[in-house]
Amino acid sequence: MLSKIKAEEADLRCGGHPSLSETVNRSWIKEDFVPTGVCSNCSGKHVGMLAGARAIGAGMEGYHLPDHPMQGRVKRTVAELCDLDVRDVEWGIDGCNLPTPAFPLDRLARIYAKLASAADGDGSGEGLSARGAALARIFHAMVRYPDMVAGEGRYCTLLMRAFNGALIGKLGADASYAIGVRASDATRRLGTDGALGISVKIEDGNLEILYAVVTELLERLGIGSADIRSQLAPFHHPQRVNTMGVTTGGVSFPFKMRGSEAEGEDPRLAAPTR
Repeated sequence: MLSKIKAEEADLRCGGHPSLSETVNRSWIKEDFVPTGVCSNCSGKHVGMLAGARAIGAGMEGYHLPDHPMQGRVKRTVAELCDLDVRDVEWGIDGCNLPTPAFPLDRLARIYAKLASAADGDGSGEGLSARGAALARIFHAMVRYPDMVAGEGRYCTLLMRAFNGALIGKLGADASYAIGVRASDATRRLGTDGALGISVKIEDGNLEILYAVVTELLERLGIGSADIRSQLAPFHHPQRVNTMGVTTGGVSFPFKMRGSEAEGEDPRLAAPTR
């Protein structure tokens, strides 16, 4: 990607991360390899922003700064996808050194519903606009190349491979998750006329619990068949084991969901409660 835009690793304003793959990380340690900017788990996003800066004629220097024209485009786009005024989205600095937005959790679900709706091309308008075409392209790229979204053995990849084009899912820090589900009999049973968006946040940042809860929600909402969801079983009911491999505990789901489990409420409001 850097080569395509005639840029260098030195142009990246992100630092390196240890590998998310334990196997790769072990090999790096053995080789005394120190990960640099291209090894950031956000390096692809950074290169995309370098390319975007060049495309709008803004120059690549300082592309990561909040007042750079590229980040101005990002901020407007995020707000529009959330159906919020740009002044209603708050911004901080992410671990990868880019501006990062803060907005209500339901707005994340809204973005992913739009991605799935665009893939459906359901006549709502999203599938007919330039932005709708871009959203559909993102959706289809994710389901066609799920390994590029996460990687070997990771939840996002296995989720999208199991559902075979019916949905997309993406992890975000810190233990947040979003899913866009294309319109189906399952979404219609939940009372939606089209695509469905789901967003989840685990307050203490625990990824193992996040994946378990997301899988539980898919089961309670009836998204996908039991055979499809069974492919995520290791994430659904993880076991706690001690250093001798003895099981010492597990995960349960004592929460209730509004809408789908409470008569008389709108199923589209389904959300876990503490």
